[in-house]
Amino acid sequence: MQAICARGWALQSRHQHTNLRTSHTATAAHASRGGTARIPPGILNVVALDVEYMHYRRSRPGGPPGSQEHACAAWVALVDDSQQTVLKTECRPKSLPADFVWVGGVPMERLHGAPPVQEVACRVQQLANGKRLIGHGLLKDLQALGIADHPDTYDTMCFPLFQNKSGSARTLGYLAAEHLGLKLHTPGQKHDPEEDAAALMQLYTRCVHPRLISDYGLLVQWHTRKTMEQISLWQQHNQQQQ
Repeated sequence: MQAICARGWALQSRHQHTNLRTSHTATAAHASRGGTARIPPGILNVVALDVEYMHYRRSRPGGPPGSQEHACAAWVALVDDSQQTVLKTECRPKSLPADFVWVGGVPMERLHGAPPVQEVACRVQQLANGKRLIGHGLLKDLQALGIADHPDTYDTMCFPLFQNKSGSARTLGYLAAEHLGLKLHTPGQKHDPEEDAAALMQLYTRCVHPRLISDYGLLVQWHTRKTMEQISLWQQHNQQQQ
């Protein structure tokens, strides 16, 4: 998946762009002054994805588990921009090695009887069809679900205001506490993907979206990259047809 931070802000015409900027002038101005913008729910056509993992190691013959840790998607949630949970389910890994040893994350007993990860991935794609799909570490989550691509994505880890001075992304828990006043993760308790996805959606609607629509240069940059990606996909398709 190429340029996941830059996906999906393609404006179809200058007229649409003018209307977009005009309709959100007050929101963008408020955000640029450091305020907390309030976007009316249900108008952005966005869904937030969060995936929790089961972690395991492979056992050594006659000895303890190896040092290399692996992870697979085990618990998935999607929340829309009306803060409605449209999907929350465990998922069963496609396959696990016979010598695996559970070491953390979602307990194995939660996965008994759960739908296979391929089925959950298809459901995610259906629910996200025609919408912008956002996540915090989105590429990792999509790869864990086996979703190769989605036409409109945004990873909040790429948002400059969500990064520290070194350029690395702050954790979702830190951002929720700083910008929303929420305490997401209690020590000793498992992360809940529904809570994380809901917090992510609030961060996007209050902090990210108003900043994006107020930054004309960023819009142009995204539109250019999106156009180049579409050209590249078209060329690849033509090559496959030959």
